[in-house]
Amino acid sequence: MNKIVEIASALEQGLDLPCEWPRLTPLDWDRTRPEAHWLLLDRHGKALARASGWCSRVPALAGERLGSIGHFAAVDSDCGARVLAHAAKRLVQAGASLVIGPIDGSTWESYRCVVESDGSPPFVLEPVHPAHWLAAFAQAGFRPWAYYRSALCDDMARAMRRFDSLAAWAGARSRVRLRAIEPARWPEELRGLHRLATQAFARSRLISAIDEDRFVQRFGALSDLVARDLVWVAEVGGEPAGFVIALQGSGPVWGDSLIVKTLCALRCGPSQAIALLLMRRVFESALSRGLRRAVFALMDESNLSSRMVAEHVDSRSFRRYALLAYRPLCQGGVE
Repeated sequence: MNKIVEIASALEQGLDLPCEWPRLTPLDWDRTRPEAHWLLLDRHGKALARASGWCSRVPALAGERLGSIGHFAAVDSDCGARVLAHAAKRLVQAGASLVIGPIDGSTWESYRCVVESDGSPPFVLEPVHPAHWLAAFAQAGFRPWAYYRSALCDDMARAMRRFDSLAAWAGARSRVRLRAIEPARWPEELRGLHRLATQAFARSRLISAIDEDRFVQRFGALSDLVARDLVWVAEVGGEPAGFVIALQGSGPVWGDSLIVKTLCALRCGPSQAIALLLMRRVFESALSRGLRRAVFALMDESNLSSRMVAEHVDSRSFRRYALLAYRPLCQGGVE
């Protein structure tokens, strides 16, 4: 008979796990610090589903006490739903009024499920999971709570011409100096951007504090992908006021594409002007590389990047993602 067990440390290395599941290493465990970890095992000790839970170290949300579920994996939707339902019940017992998933502890880590797609293959750094993972959340009573999207601009040169017409307006509103980063100094560059990122994203949905070392560790993993001409910093009065991190796509589908991973600008300044100048500069670099398309990756549908793309770039959404939420029946949700 299948059973759910709880483990208190990163002991998965000694378990029989499906080879296609993402590895949960001791480093992952130390970085995300789950407060509980559950495994659904069959009678032979083989893992059928897993999930981690957080309740005390979670982002703030007005009017709610959040719990979150992450590190999720399952062999099928039935097994996944069983471990998710167990995890949600335990988090509600611990005091959560709303349980969100999938989110590996915070939005600085892996989170979101694909809910709509045009069928194109994943681009670099995009979350990938089998369809039955989403089905498992639905079976366990989770419903979409926040949406994100990736959009494709098929003609970057055309978009660049429009950015040219906006550049004079943006430049007039801000005394911005743009500089390329130095890939050889990537950790040092990241330390300089840490304060800017925490300020710029302070009002983002479900954001939580991240210390400098963890920020450098998280974005430092991109070092092998970073190119000098695709990462730009905007400075006002010698201080960072915005930055864009973009990568060149790979493979037969995305090899001709710029992948815009992160775009941020301080809200206390002319943020849209700074964002437009950064986008124009990274488009210029991408076109000089022979790239012709641009992917605006994993945008919160309510944030600056998404609004700017919708307003200024001829693009189409080709993938949509969601965070899913479970609310106990006694609070107007499902059980």
